Amino acid sequence: MRSLVWYVSVPAGALAGGLVSSLFTWALFLLVGETIFYFLSLGVNAIFAAFGAVMIGNVLAADGSRGRLLQISGVAEIAAIVVAIANLVFVDTTSASAVSRMNASTVIVILAAAMATWILRGSGRREARDARTAAILLVLAVLYVVGGMVLDGILSPIPA
Repeated sequence: MRSLVWYVSVPAGALAGGLVSSLFTWALFLLVGETIFYFLSLGVNAIFAAFGAVMIGNVLAADGSRGRLLQISGVAEIAAIVVAIANLVFVDTTSASAVSRMNASTVIVILAAAMATWILRGSGRREARDARTAAILLVLAVLYVVGGMVLDGILSPIPA
């Protein structure tokens, strides 16, 4: 049985991971266009929110269950893609600034990572596999940012 502390701490861990990555991804707003920025920032925020939620969930789990990092980050990435597309579709229908839309979108992705951590739990000790998965996801986050910047460079018009 999981305690109230566990259920509150998992979203707090996801929030910490998502906000730490937001500090770094906001610099991308100066480098890439708004369209690609939503996908880049939310994608990286989803990976780090999943890291935070899974780490806190694993540390505080009294029953020995562990979060399935790859599946949880996949759910968070799907939520990030859906929210980024919604941002692009509804950008003209709201008077909110890009900053407030991005903050609200990040909160939605963080909540998706927390709920996935609540649900997607497994038994057994898998520290080595979790470490490999974490390393692969970190490399994926770096490649995600670099690929997005290259894509933005290809799609951006060349100034005359």
